[in-house]
Amino acid sequence: MTSCLNMIRPAGNCQVIGARRLGVRRHVAALEHRDPAQRDGCSKARTCPRTPKFAVGIWRLAIITLLLSFPLVSRAALYNFTGPFNNNGAGNAPGVIPDNDPIGLADSHTISGLGSQIVNVTVTLNISGGWNGDLYAYLRLNDSPMVVLLDRVGVTSSNPDGYGDTGFQVTLSASASHDIHFYQNFSPSYNSDGQLTGTWQADGRTDPLSSTRGSLSAFNGLNPNGTWTIFFADESAGEQSTLVGWSLDITNVPELANVALLIFGALAAMRALGSVFGLQARKKLFASVVDRFKEMVRDLPDESASRAPDIG
Repeated sequence: MTSCLNMIRPAGNCQVIGARRLGVRRHVAALEHRDPAQRDGCSKARTCPRTPKFAVGIWRLAIITLLLSFPLVSRAALYNFTGPFNNNGAGNAPGVIPDNDPIGLADSHTISGLGSQIVNVTVTLNISGGWNGDLYAYLRLNDSPMVVLLDRVGVTSSNPDGYGDTGFQVTLSASASHDIHFYQNFSPSYNSDGQLTGTWQADGRTDPLSSTRGSLSAFNGLNPNGTWTIFFADESAGEQSTLVGWSLDITNVPELANVALLIFGALAAMRALGSVFGLQARKKLFASVVDRFKEMVRDLPDESASRAPDIG
């Protein structure tokens, strides 16, 4: 064990914590330049307590656990799009989905600044007028496979025209209870304009008569940064719908590069400082890492924030 030498403090408060090796030599050199009365204030040598090895392990484990938990923090970014929407040169007013025309209506936006991986995507649609059973819609990210949002809702082999309700004001989510294709089977609600409301699963069918379906969860795991495109088409003559607005809510996981750098930096600093100054240095280092962790989380997009993306 390393012995305590004379201290600066008065007798009765003599203690050196974690002073060893190089720390002891520096401490002695500093004392040699002080007044003899101060150096002799502590006449009785005492044993310096060492930092227990298990405490070192606990602090190291705590830092690693904290940092490794950071990638699990996810945030949602909400993007609202209200037009005016391009009508693809069909000669109609902005937002109008051309009746019985495969040219349809497309709207694309480029999003940047999000994390590296999608955890969840929800879409809201605000469509007025028309005949709901006429509409087809899909959502696509860059060159990923498209996810069908609507495919002539209500169409069956015995009902080729689908549902005749007028418009949608709905949220589409992979976690919803029911498929929007057969919404009339699940006690739907409508607003004062006759639009369908509520939260539904995306239609997911590439053929309205098919039982094979896709889902918005197909975007999970992809990088959310890039061009998102929504497309609508009216596939039967007689009524005309208008796209009033739509939104995209992306829950994503942040970039991991900064986290990795923080892990290695914190461990290296803890090893260097802890070997000289002991447990107190580790406590201070841990506190600074926690503060940095909070800053990084605070800098992520706020879940309730409405982002204004660049328009591609």
